[in-house]
Amino acid sequence: MIKQPQSKQAILDNRNFLMGTAMLFVLMYHFTCWIGYRKLLLPFNWGFIGVDIFLFLSAIGLGISASNRPYKEFIKRRVIRIMPLYIFAATVDSIFFLFKEGKNALNLWDWFCNLTSLSYYGAGGYVRDWYLSSLLLLYVIYPVLMLYVNKCKRGVICSLLLSALVVSMIDMPFQYNCFISRLPIFLFGIFIYYEMSCSLESQHFTKYAYITSTLGIITFLYANISNPKLLFISTALLAPIMIILCIKGIKYIPQNIQHIICYIGKYSLEFYIANLCIHCFLDLTTSIHIKSMIYILGNVLLALILIPLNRMCRQVLS
Repeated sequence: MIKQPQSKQAILDNRNFLMGTAMLFVLMYHFTCWIGYRKLLLPFNWGFIGVDIFLFLSAIGLGISASNRPYKEFIKRRVIRIMPLYIFAATVDSIFFLFKEGKNALNLWDWFCNLTSLSYYGAGGYVRDWYLSSLLLLYVIYPVLMLYVNKCKRGVICSLLLSALVVSMIDMPFQYNCFISRLPIFLFGIFIYYEMSCSLESQHFTKYAYITSTLGIITFLYANISNPKLLFISTALLAPIMIILCIKGIKYIPQNIQHIICYIGKYSLEFYIANLCIHCFLDLTTSIHIKSMIYILGNVLLALILIPLNRMCRQVLS
């Protein structure tokens, strides 16, 4: 039974459910992008808000993890958690890239950059996925971000204004817009972690969510009408209110569905990696129906394979 206390403790008690919901948003968004049905699945055209929910919840989870262990151990645990699966996805993607472009399309340095996420920074290879590369960067600089938020609570607001200014005025590659636009919601997650540390019963999160949702709606409308560069910032601002709505909506969801969503949330990384890998197979056919079948069944089956595989890797590397 999922708990529904009337405080920010609800975020922690329902974390797996929220992560699972966010993962479903991302899966449905990629379905509309890679396969189609965008008119039929209209709400999921902006399903990338799941990434914003992920980053907010990750910031809180990282705060709890970092407070309980030294920095080196914290980094080691984070790297062991993500890198084996990251390398697996990068290998699959790179093999398919060679299959399409020819055996000389990638040299040894390109392979190294793909497998280590250096390709995200333009060092070599090609950008496979912005999210995991950004997440690795956030792991490394997390203690600095914690110190920044702890010393300057208003720095979260400053980061929002600065991010909006940077993405509006500077033409940059897609992957950097994605990262810079999401940095404020990550910092907001750190801020809420500090608030939780002081009082689990504080209701400030709800107040902040209403404020950010108002700004998010205004920014979302402006982005769709005049400046699409701000679209990612707008969904980041809407993420807190989405979290509240998800928590309030839990009671209307049957128990068996709740357990499935929580399972997806618990292993959200494995489902995300499976999603990246399945994307490679979609180009093997032009039939939208076969693509849909590959997408749905492939994501589920590959994720179920990756869950024990990643668990085994962590046991070996720990």
